[in-house]
Amino acid sequence: MRDRSRRIGALVLAALVLSGILSGCGAAGGAKEAPASPRPSVETARIGVMVGSATEPLAEELYPNAQIQRFNNFVDSAAALEAGKLDYAMMSYSNALRFVQSNKDMEIASDFLTDDEMCLGVAKTNPELYEKVAAEVDRLLADGSVDEMIARWIRPDASPYPSVELPMLAGAPAVKVAIVSSREPTSFLLNGQYAGLDVELICTALFNLGYRPEFLDMEFAAVPAAIESGKADMTLGMYNTPERAEKILFTAPYFPNPQVLLAMKEGGSAAGAGEGRPDVETARISVMVGSTNEQYAETHFPNAELQRFNNYVDSTAALAAGKVDYSMMDYISALRFARYDARLEIVSGFLTDEKMCLGVAKANPELFEKVAAELDRLIEDGTMADMLARWIRPDGSGYEPKEAPVLDGAPVVKVALVSSREPQVFVVNGEYAGLDIELIDTVLYNLGYRAEYLDMEFAAIPAAIESGKADMTLGMYSTPERAEKILFTTPYLSNPQVLLAMKKGGGAVEVSEGRPAVETSRISVMVGATNEQYAETHFPDADVQRFNNYVDSTAALLAGKLDYSMMDYVSALRFIKYNGELEIASDFLTDERMCLGVGKDYPELYEKVSAELDRLIANGTVEDMLARWIKPDGSDYEPKEVPVLEGAPVVKVAIASSREPQDFVLNGEYAGLDVELIGTVLYNLGYRPEFLDMEFAAVSAAIESGRAQMTLGMYYTAERAEKILFTNPFFSNPQVLIARKTNVEAGLEYNALAELSGKPVAALTGTIFDQIVLGVIPEAQLLYFNSSADELAALKNGKVDGVPFDEPVARLAVAINPELGILPELVAEDHYGISLVKDSPFTAQVNAALAAMRQDGTMQAMVDKWMGADDALKTLPELENAGENGVLRVVCYTGTEPMCYMKDGEIVGYDVELILRVAQTLGMKAEFISAEFGSMIPMLQSGKADLAAGCMSITDERKQQVDMSDAYYDGGVYIVVRKASAASAGVEKESFFTGIAASFERTFLTENRWELVVEGLGVTVLLAVCSGALGTVAGFGICMLRRGRSRAGHRKSAVFIRVIQGTPIVVLLMILYYIIFGKVDVAAVLVAILGFSLNFGAYVSEMMRAGIEAVDKGQIEAARALGFTKARTFWKITFPQAARHFLPVYKGEFISMVKMTSVVGYIAIQDLTKVSDIIRSRTLEAFFPLLATAFMYFLVANVLTLLLSRVEIKLDPKRRKRVMKGVVVQ
Repeated sequence: MRDRSRRIGALVLAALVLSGILSGCGAAGGAKEAPASPRPSVETARIGVMVGSATEPLAEELYPNAQIQRFNNFVDSAAALEAGKLDYAMMSYSNALRFVQSNKDMEIASDFLTDDEMCLGVAKTNPELYEKVAAEVDRLLADGSVDEMIARWIRPDASPYPSVELPMLAGAPAVKVAIVSSREPTSFLLNGQYAGLDVELICTALFNLGYRPEFLDMEFAAVPAAIESGKADMTLGMYNTPERAEKILFTAPYFPNPQVLLAMKEGGSAAGAGEGRPDVETARISVMVGSTNEQYAETHFPNAELQRFNNYVDSTAALAAGKVDYSMMDYISALRFARYDARLEIVSGFLTDEKMCLGVAKANPELFEKVAAELDRLIEDGTMADMLARWIRPDGSGYEPKEAPVLDGAPVVKVALVSSREPQVFVVNGEYAGLDIELIDTVLYNLGYRAEYLDMEFAAIPAAIESGKADMTLGMYSTPERAEKILFTTPYLSNPQVLLAMKKGGGAVEVSEGRPAVETSRISVMVGATNEQYAETHFPDADVQRFNNYVDSTAALLAGKLDYSMMDYVSALRFIKYNGELEIASDFLTDERMCLGVGKDYPELYEKVSAELDRLIANGTVEDMLARWIKPDGSDYEPKEVPVLEGAPVVKVAIASSREPQDFVLNGEYAGLDVELIGTVLYNLGYRPEFLDMEFAAVSAAIESGRAQMTLGMYYTAERAEKILFTNPFFSNPQVLIARKTNVEAGLEYNALAELSGKPVAALTGTIFDQIVLGVIPEAQLLYFNSSADELAALKNGKVDGVPFDEPVARLAVAINPELGILPELVAEDHYGISLVKDSPFTAQVNAALAAMRQDGTMQAMVDKWMGADDALKTLPELENAGENGVLRVVCYTGTEPMCYMKDGEIVGYDVELILRVAQTLGMKAEFISAEFGSMIPMLQSGKADLAAGCMSITDERKQQVDMSDAYYDGGVYIVVRKASAASAGVEKESFFTGIAASFERTFLTENRWELVVEGLGVTVLLAVCSGALGTVAGFGICMLRRGRSRAGHRKSAVFIRVIQGTPIVVLLMILYYIIFGKVDVAAVLVAILGFSLNFGAYVSEMMRAGIEAVDKGQIEAARALGFTKARTFWKITFPQAARHFLPVYKGEFISMVKMTSVVGYIAIQDLTKVSDIIRSRTLEAFFPLLATAFMYFLVANVLTLLLSRVEIKLDPKRRKRVMKGVVVQ
């Protein structure tokens, strides 16, 4: 009762504060008295109430002569009040407070009309859940948690809400909670997430009970039906009324929230868009031609500069380009644009009270009657609510399409639509999709019709209906003007107008303090990726630098040549995992999702792949793959071998193997999320994949040319969709910016777990730290110690480079030893429990005692005491305990301060107090025995102790040996390292040659990567030798053709040479591979040899021609005079002398050709350079792999040059040995 009085008192005080802040807010008189003149009398006024809420029966009871108008939510009723359609809006005090704070022209115009209090509700069909929730709410009321929540969310001073992280148990059983997101501050959307008093209370209660909430957003009037039908298990906060109590079990009330009347102040209102923005009244505002916002803006903002656009895409582009100050559009469209562009935000309240309807031509009343009745039926049976929940996603989550059936051969209804209004109508994979599409398809199917969609500009729709070109419209607002031509159904969706604007600061992408502004910085993107287009559009003044893969762009970032590297989130995670200098420096910039793609020439394959992917998504297979490959915590991948159908038809799949963890090379084989997914899909369909590795920019060309039939996972874009058929998305992977850390802890010798690879790391004997360390640093060298003190001494003396500790122990260690620091990365989550003898009779009693301490707040008070900074408080309590049930022998390890340690000759700490309280519950005296950590389990097993405590982690292995209690402390393991100053004082740094040796091992020996290098080297040599030989023959032939007497041959050879010499070799290779031989099944190596042969031959022909023409014609005439034939003269006299002239240049051109083979990766050949890229994508090193590659090219070039030099010597009589017959040279 005292808690309830305190909360009521707080609410009354809040009202008094508000009345002092808002002029004229207080109203004299009782509940029924009219507010001060000149307002109309409440008794006969127009009063807005919310359908299904307590305001509806209250208004009917208090004001029987008033004109009661009903709305689905308080937002709509407040909008009607602002528009002058109401005199008063009745609502709860907390909601009224919110409207008064956001609209300076509104005020609370009455005293409290009721004494209502908010409760949580649970379905009567789930009494077990109700008992748990009710008890937990009582506990949160008793310990003051609810009072803290109320203070955070009920803000009479209009101060901003605090940042609150809502607890969520991932993977826990879900409880479906019906909420209404238009009831700020109790339940609303904040930054795309559900927030508010009710949301925090529900999340906290369910978290403490081991559940997680699944919120179902709906109109308030639909909440009781959702509970009664079983669609929802719980409700948001609502009033307990006798009628509702017949269907819902209510908890104790937690928040007094009486009803009040809201009214407009004298003097009207204007739309506000926030301080620091241009005045809306005179601003530049974009509207859509033919829409209601065009009329609204003309009426309400007559002095504004209105700019008209055919669709919202164009108007938003103008907003982003700075050509308008605001873009007016419906709320759902605004949500979509703000979701896809982090620079945009909604800056106004709801400007209208508009609702979407379907429309039918007046010339077809029979169709209208059928459509209207069917829509009403879908609204009544909940089908419409289900569609809204799947398509309208304020939290930014993905749509959940549901294919509507189509009646082939049924009568056609022509439907006019606009395909640029996502999520209502838009195009996916060449098909119309969205809320309106599913609704219209469902309605027409149920009526025995099928839809034929006519895509047009919005402004053309009324004319299309009036002229008879269309029978129906997509969802649109009903206006008097439109109603003259169109028959409108019952509204099915509330969708008011709002103003969209760039965020303050020019819409700049927010990055951490101390970094350069993104808009003018140096940013890298990947050629052909969507981030290339995003950067060009959103950062026109930035220095955008393009790279073929993220490995190269990240190397440039680390080298200081860039400020930011833009890439997808998953790739960013991977680079951060391997390099402690990097961090994600921005929020998500996009809302992109990965899809599989199939060439448009293979529609049958697409249908199969798409259906199979949908099946794998539905049955959880894709979710399992994501969990094994996408590792935000930096843990190791968990590959799963995919079977291959030998002899099955082949599907050629274009991939880019530098995109770990999606596509990369592991142990010489392709691996990753995309590889496993594609392999699984094709196996299930009876195919086998043939992976074609290439640069990402070449993927689209490979698909278009038919060289590949499928793609790796990639984003859907309108441009790509012209060439590729995309499946439904299978995971979200937005773009982010990564950068070098601005505050890298240079004071630490190491800054990331990965840097400890190969280094000595300590482990305490008997703990699980060795397993944990090897789990995240597989190549760590473990050294075992018997005590934490020995570990710290070894660390400070340079014998080890890191020591894993439980979080509280680690923090204490660095506090005592200022020369040490903690790596910021969490090594592993950890949960501490009490160990007991196997099958101990005390286990259940210990768990019950722990649960009681957790529930009554004792455990939290102990955490505050023992983890706090005040040592004076760290004493054991004097507990009354007669020990009537005997002695409890407890073995503990005293090297884990503050959990268990020695102080003043006594064993103290968090664990010790916990055991004392457990012993008190058991009626036993605790007797503590100090031992080494590794000895505790053996002591339990031998019967020398009953319990063991002291940072004892709960593991499956331990559970096999002993009983483990429920967790009493949730912590984590961190690694303590030396600070750099300490390292330089006594630790020998890794030498240059040691680093080279380590790089050599990673590049060549790890995973037997030398085998890849050998294969790549063989391909490079093969290309060089074959292209050199064939190119020489081709060059000779072209030379002869050009020197011939045929003018046509001369011209053709000259044109050929000019064309080849003027075409870059990369372009030539891609033309040959993707166009000329695009439909021919020929090996890429053969195409490369042909390309290089043609290129080399063009240059060789000119060399030979110049060499031949340099031979003195007199020698040729002399040979002919001596009786030599023309051919013999050429081969014996002309060509040998010509070769002496062109061979030096020939050698240089040949070496250039050898080096040019490094570009064959563009046509999916794994040569030496491509292999180097693959290895660098795994090691994330640029220095050694590139130097090693350069050295191997140097060797190949010089060996081949040496061979050519031998030929040159043979042909030069001045340089070769001269041997005369019959003469022996001594």
